[in-house]
Amino acid sequence: MRIRNLVFSFKIWRVRKAYGVTSFASKSQGTHYLFMDFDDLEVNAQEEISTFLAANFPDSNAVKYSTTHGFHILVFKEQSFEDTLLSLLRVPYIDVGYVAAGLKRGYWFLEQENRPLGRFRGINLNYMRIERRVK
Repeated sequence: MRIRNLVFSFKIWRVRKAYGVTSFASKSQGTHYLFMDFDDLEVNAQEEISTFLAANFPDSNAVKYSTTHGFHILVFKEQSFEDTLLSLLRVPYIDVGYVAAGLKRGYWFLEQENRPLGRFRGINLNYMRIERRVK
């Protein structure tokens, strides 16, 4: 629609509520954990990712769990947003769309599929609900 040299466009899509954990490492939201999302990878790719993480984050607590379309890895090492972004960009086979969405949002979010993660080794995760577009 055009009105007086201004162009308006409208987009409509269905949304659903998603519940999960955010990468915020502290209440100040100044640091982040390294949250990673991987989709549909073969075993040799998973081994390469494990080798990369062991070499780059040897002393960090990490958790890996399966999802419907692949798996998530959480590395509990507090970093600045910029350092977390740079780390994510170096991880082989990471879902680039996931990294881009987190960059735009200012944090990374991993949806939970009826599986509350709770606490890991004394680490309290930040939960939230967001709206996701239905594909």
